[in-house]
Amino acid sequence: MATKAKTGIIPDFYLPTELFIRQDIISDLGNILRNYGSRVVMITTSSDLAQFQETVDVISRSISTANMGFIVFDELEDSPNTEY
Repeated sequence: MATKAKTGIIPDFYLPTELFIRQDIISDLGNILRNYGSRVVMITTSSDLAQFQETVDVISRSISTANMGFIVFDELEDSPNTEY
């Protein structure tokens, strides 16, 4: 849980970090993610999706085996315009 800094300001977004480093960890992804909820959204560009399709398939199988929902959103631009 986010805590107040000495300034009394509370962050708008809190993102704790856990690192899992071991061989074939991607096949255990579903079991790891199940501790955080029941659905997963992967956000990527369509060109990255094409390049890493085999990896996405392994991730998808792992998440499906853990009985979790999984959506791939691949409609981001490859080089998004940052000017509005």
